Amino acid sequence: MRCLLAYTMISVSLSGCGHAAMPLPPAIPKTLVRATDALFHVKPSPQPSAKRKFLPNQIVTGRIEGDIAVVDPMLFEGVATGTVTVERGAYLETYGTIEKDLIVHHGAVVQMHGYVRGNLYNQGGDLTIDGTVTGTTHRQGGTTVIDPHAKLVGPVVDD
Repeated sequence: MRCLLAYTMISVSLSGCGHAAMPLPPAIPKTLVRATDALFHVKPSPQPSAKRKFLPNQIVTGRIEGDIAVVDPMLFEGVATGTVTVERGAYLETYGTIEKDLIVHHGAVVQMHGYVRGNLYNQGGDLTIDGTVTGTTHRQGGTTVIDPHAKLVGPVVDD
């Protein structure tokens, strides 16, 4: 199904477009959808390991099954059941829940206010933690700032 992008807030369940009960289409697009496109496609991957890509400068809410690749600025307020990877040059501000790992690549910027139930890997980005991480926080490079209000259940290690 296609939904006309009227605002920058998009629910992965397509609830704002009158298709709340409709299942998502079966294939992920091969090219990244840009903000200049008039239509936005939310499509699950045929393989569970394939990553979804979202429009830049958008708010993503709802439950997302599988892994996510963040390649442009994004505000995430939902639940991701897979691993979230923030690529070089991307920005992520998250108030949501990431059920698996959060990976911050070199050159990425992340403001983490929500929950990471798996491990957190900073591989060279700028990371600020103001939320909860239940797994291990790996500082492999870049800058990791841990706010005094952050709750780190697992250890913090310098790899």
